[in-house]
Amino acid sequence: MEVMLRKKIVLLLACISFLPRFTVAQTDKLPMNRNDSLINAFEVMCNLELPNFTHIDAKATAMRMHVVSDVTSSSTYGAPIKRKGWTGSLTTGTFGLLADEVTGPKGVATSCGVVGSVGNAEAFRAAFLKQMKIAPTAQSIDPSGAPVIVWRDYVGTGTTLVFRTLSKEAHTTVTMALISVMPAK
Repeated sequence: MEVMLRKKIVLLLACISFLPRFTVAQTDKLPMNRNDSLINAFEVMCNLELPNFTHIDAKATAMRMHVVSDVTSSSTYGAPIKRKGWTGSLTTGTFGLLADEVTGPKGVATSCGVVGSVGNAEAFRAAFLKQMKIAPTAQSIDPSGAPVIVWRDYVGTGTTLVFRTLSKEAHTTVTMALISVMPAK
């Protein structure tokens, strides 16, 4: 099953990488910009299915992404926590992929996120809303002082979409994450 999934992911990614070149050749348009490239990475890595740690790991492995962290620990309540992070390359620059899974007596919470630098946070947010076909919602501030927008029940009960920006000096980093909480059976 896992080998078949890897083959499908590699084929999908090969098709996706071929399509922009084909489209450019056919329409003489410019290559994908940074905003579209990062949003596309999020859609492919995190939004084609509900987050599943094993599937995210398989996609990253199939893409030969570089593992930057791989930690398994326990929460203060003894629940196992798996965290893994990778870096990858897009034609517009590098990006980070993050996956977390917490298993407890009430169920499993899994998240998948894409992180990257952008030139303009507002332009990126507008592109994200348009491409994801979601309406703007209220923004809050997280404990670090970064603006965060949250969409609860994004694709059903127990799912949350998170959009976060962090600007320091001349650098702006965005994080897009999908979180899924599946009740215990």
